[in-house]
Amino acid sequence: MASEPLNRRIGLFDSDCLELAVEGGQRSGVLPDFSFRERIRPQAAKLDALYALAKEHDLTLVFTQCCSSRPVTPGAHPDVLVVPRDPSDQSWAEQVGRYRLINIEKVYDAPLTESFICRHFDTFQHNPNARRLFELLDIPKWVVFGHGFDLCVDSSVKGILASGYRAHILTDVLAPSASGYGPYGTEESGRSILEYLERIGVTTGSLGEFLDAPDA
Repeated sequence: MASEPLNRRIGLFDSDCLELAVEGGQRSGVLPDFSFRERIRPQAAKLDALYALAKEHDLTLVFTQCCSSRPVTPGAHPDVLVVPRDPSDQSWAEQVGRYRLINIEKVYDAPLTESFICRHFDTFQHNPNARRLFELLDIPKWVVFGHGFDLCVDSSVKGILASGYRAHILTDVLAPSASGYGPYGTEESGRSILEYLERIGVTTGSLGEFLDAPDA
């Protein structure tokens, strides 16, 4: 019996790397309507390699956006399905199979200090539709990379696990969280968080290893 296609075995989860293109921003070569967030820009070539792989194999790319970014709004981009935070709004659910690019809405309109205190960076805490999205997609393994490792990436990985799916982190396609928010954004913080995630079952590897064997 033939195995399922790659896009039924793995999906990509991009944590906060992208925002709608801004003047002077470094644009993605694969997703030209989007710019990269500043701290992840040194990884631009790696990100575009991932976006190209997703396009080639029709992989689902779920992405979040930083609370201080210029976000995609529902209906603003023809190729992006936005999953709203409003739990009473389920109009998006029937459209899931029609889109390869899916954005999970965060809280964007609060001061940054308030966002940190209220954990607005935690996608699964503040968007009750996030878990429903993963259930509808039902892709067993999610390859995670992104911007804001200590807070945004970490909480998203834990949300994926709590939803019943596996997570694999690309350790060389990460940017730390901003400093100035407690102990986060340091090498020590990143190392401690990664070690904990590995202890609870998250696998890790490099981009090169993943591109050589995407479904290993």
